[in-house]
Amino acid sequence: MDNKEGRVSDKTNKLLWVKKGMLKPMSLKDAEKYAITSNDADKTGWRLPTLAELKSLMTSEKVANVSGKNAWINPVFDDEHGHHYWTTTNCEEVTEIEDRYQKKNCLQGQSAVWLVHFNIGALFWHHTDSTLYNIWLVQNLK
Repeated sequence: MDNKEGRVSDKTNKLLWVKKGMLKPMSLKDAEKYAITSNDADKTGWRLPTLAELKSLMTSEKVANVSGKNAWINPVFDDEHGHHYWTTTNCEEVTEIEDRYQKKNCLQGQSAVWLVHFNIGALFWHHTDSTLYNIWLVQNLK
């Protein structure tokens, strides 16, 4: 449900999301610090999502999202530029996944985490010290 405040409530998964992904490329460590101190959408208490949480925003087909761009994301969200977003799920927790393209393996342990790319509807992994990836904030619904 779009709260019209820059936030979207997901009552099924009991999550509150920032409506728009933030194009703030940084390392995972810096992204986690940013989330904790963020006041985005006029709210505090944000964090980065797990892989399961961020994947829950994906759709089974490419649709026009709120910004008018086509992406593999629930249309109430704004992934205007279609970038990769960090999750906190590392490759020790999940070593193999399958997206709409193929099975993917990551044997990098805690030094890498999974990413979601809504523009192409795919999942990737990368090392946590990379500074190329962006942020989508979430928190538990109260």
